Amino acid sequence: MADTSDSRNLTEAGAKDFAMFAGIIQIKPIDLKDALPVLGVVIGWSLNELSQLWRARREDRKAIGRALSDLLLIRNRLLGIPKVVEELSKRLPIPEHAQVLLGHILSSWIPVDALTKRYEEAVTLVSGIDPLLGFRLRSQDLVSTLTAQLRAVALNDPGSVSAWPKFERWFLEQIVPELDQMVLDVARGFSWLAWFRTRRKLKRAFEIPPGALESLISTLQAASPQPAEGPKQEASGA
Repeated sequence: MADTSDSRNLTEAGAKDFAMFAGIIQIKPIDLKDALPVLGVVIGWSLNELSQLWRARREDRKAIGRALSDLLLIRNRLLGIPKVVEELSKRLPIPEHAQVLLGHILSSWIPVDALTKRYEEAVTLVSGIDPLLGFRLRSQDLVSTLTAQLRAVALNDPGSVSAWPKFERWFLEQIVPELDQMVLDVARGFSWLAWFRTRRKLKRAFEIPPGALESLISTLQAASPQPAEGPKQEASGA
């Protein structure tokens, strides 16, 4: 019986303490005038954070866009030179050795220093956003430089001239698919719309811009030496 009485007393004491505690922490209705300053601070902080995120995203997109543009330029150069040589060989009587020489000349006409510097700067910025993508992009601009160096080696070796077109086709078949996948990965980092448009562009066969081939033919014809005219024969006297 004593144990039961003690338990009842403890229960009653606990109920009184709980009632007192509940009265102390009783939440009163918040006045709207008191809540407005707090609400304004929360909204202002949220807008500031969103603004910072938007600016950071804009800078990220700018770096990714530069890398995408430069990668497409590298791809165009890699595919463009053999394509131009092929098309010119269909229109002009260019010997096999001269085709390799023509590719070497076209490669030397395209400046690479500015592109290399700009590309490396863009890759450095991309590395701060996505280190793995930056690692994959690093030194991809050297592919076209390596192709030009191999072309120069083949040009200086008479035995390699005839094998160069076949080797170049094989080399591009190994390099271009990986390069295309990298271009798509960068485009997806920019936006899904850019990824879709880039994917559609890569699926199309590489084409020389209209009028570019005719302009190049005119340049080559103007630069080629003209045959010397023989001495004019004097008309016989009367």
